[in-house]
Amino acid sequence: MGQLRVWSGRYPDDTELAGLIAELTSHSAEFRRIWDSGEVVMCAAGRKRLRHPVAGLLTLDFETLHVPAVPGETGLVVHVFNAGDGSEEAAALARLTDAVTVSDRP
Repeated sequence: MGQLRVWSGRYPDDTELAGLIAELTSHSAEFRRIWDSGEVVMCAAGRKRLRHPVAGLLTLDFETLHVPAVPGETGLVVHVFNAGDGSEEAAALARLTDAVTVSDRP
């Protein structure tokens, strides 16, 4: 729903999009309730290449969630990175975890 709101704001002259929103609003009380709340939640996903000084070159999948702020507060952005099981990236991240864990011990 949040992505739909983002697109409707980005393309306000898109008559097909406006028609879809109008149709959903007129046929679904649940859609209308959520749409009328005005909430915008953006989520993005993809793949990023990162170069870490210890782990080396990593290609990781990611998901980003943008949580809007309530009045008087700041919003929240959460980035989650993931390496596939058994991948070179997973092994590199495990080595990095071990390096950080060892260096944090008294």
